[in-house]
Amino acid sequence: MNTEIEDIVTGKKVAIATSGSYRQFYEENGKRYSHTIDPHTGYPVSHNLLSATVIAPTGAEADALATACMVLGVKDAMEMINKLPNTEAYFIVADESKTKEVMTEGMKKFLVR
Repeated sequence: MNTEIEDIVTGKKVAIATSGSYRQFYEENGKRYSHTIDPHTGYPVSHNLLSATVIAPTGAEADALATACMVLGVKDAMEMINKLPNTEAYFIVADESKTKEVMTEGMKKFLVR
């Protein structure tokens, strides 16, 4: 899988946290299992979200939200983040044989490109 997505994030008086399943996983019989457990099922999450980076007012909020995003998956995570004030997110999503980035509109102001 192509893992060449790299961006630099900058900001003042904000906190940032990343959660992901790109390192902590295992494969069995061709199926990938994340270390993130869905509390509704008790089983590893099963979706294509590889990484969630969240900018929030505090580190505790950013960390909790990044983990919550990994449980929810990109669609539901995007809906949640878009409802929260002063909070932005950057997601890395598996798309067949490559990766792609998905982000909230406000995240773009924090990226150095």
